[in-house]
Amino acid sequence: MEIDLGGPVSFGAHSYIVDAFTCPGVSILFDKVIAEWLKPELEKVPVMEPSVFVYDAKVYSKSDIDDFNQTIEKRS
Repeated sequence: MEIDLGGPVSFGAHSYIVDAFTCPGVSILFDKVIAEWLKPELEKVPVMEPSVFVYDAKVYSKSDIDDFNQTIEKRS
C-alpha cells in the first residue's frame, strides 16, 4: 500500500489505517514495521507482490492522472 502525501509513504504497525485493513483479515505489506508512517524502499515492493494498491488522491494534490499513471508504470 502506498499513499502519496507529497512523496511515497505507507503505513506501519502503529497506524489506525493498518488496523482498519487487518481487522477484516487483509494483509498489509508493512504491518510488522514498528511505525505509523514510513517511506517504503520502493525497489522491495514488487518483490512483495502486492495484489492491491490504495491511492488517495487529495483535491489539493499537485499531481494529475497522467503523473499518477506514469508513476504506476515506472513501479510495475
